[in-house]
Amino acid sequence: MPVDVRATYETHEDIGMYVPLSQTEWTYRCVFSQGLMEDLAGLLEKHNFEEILKHLYLYKGKEPLLLWHNVIIDTKVSISVSVPEETVSEFARELGLEYCGLTKDDCCLCVRLPDTAVLLMGCKISWEISETLEEVKRRGEPYDWLSAERCRQCGQLWLMAWEEMHNDILCLLRLSPEAADRLLKEDIWPQDFNKYSTLLRFGQEAGVFVNYLDPKESLLGVTMELLARENPGIHVSELADLLNLDLSVATKFAEGVVREKGVRITFERNHRHNP
Repeated sequence: MPVDVRATYETHEDIGMYVPLSQTEWTYRCVFSQGLMEDLAGLLEKHNFEEILKHLYLYKGKEPLLLWHNVIIDTKVSISVSVPEETVSEFARELGLEYCGLTKDDCCLCVRLPDTAVLLMGCKISWEISETLEEVKRRGEPYDWLSAERCRQCGQLWLMAWEEMHNDILCLLRLSPEAADRLLKEDIWPQDFNKYSTLLRFGQEAGVFVNYLDPKESLLGVTMELLARENPGIHVSELADLLNLDLSVATKFAEGVVREKGVRITFERNHRHNP
């Protein structure tokens, strides 16, 4: 956490506040105030959102008012029924969202997810996937990461892509009835998640940046080979960007992939592997 972000939280921290036992891993517990919000807003001028706030829990005394497990990835926000409905409706309007007036028991996963969703594996809403969606068709080679999933409650069909080699994210695309029919009846799949590089970009846009303490213990070589096969001649700098690597580290791994797998990767002009 950046020094100035830490200092801001320490300024507003109240050690004596009530802390629920399930959340004792919180880094800071602060008095919610206009001053805190203004200070956090000011930090956004210098820092990315994920450097400032990742988990948000608001309490009134011991009562949880708002629970947002992961503000970067999780699209689900739980609000207490004690909060007046008109307050929740106005809150949704200010966020540019449609207020449906449904409780958690009324709505399935499909109501709560946007048309394109990126979920971090292990976040609360991703745990619901196995209980809510069931696989109806798998794409197969060379798109092993793709499947079609149907909601058990409402019947909505989703295109699902697992990005497990690097960021550990799950990408979902809501399919229209027409797209669902083409997929199920004619085996015509949407092309939105056909490239693994697209899934990595989705992860970046969602604020997921993996850093390996020991890259040798990762699947970087395998991932680079896949990216080079779907984008022949891909530049090593693009690989570094997609995989959140220092260029020198990416170059070292890419050299091995070119040597051992025979794929095409473009290096700097003076590099011995440049085509």
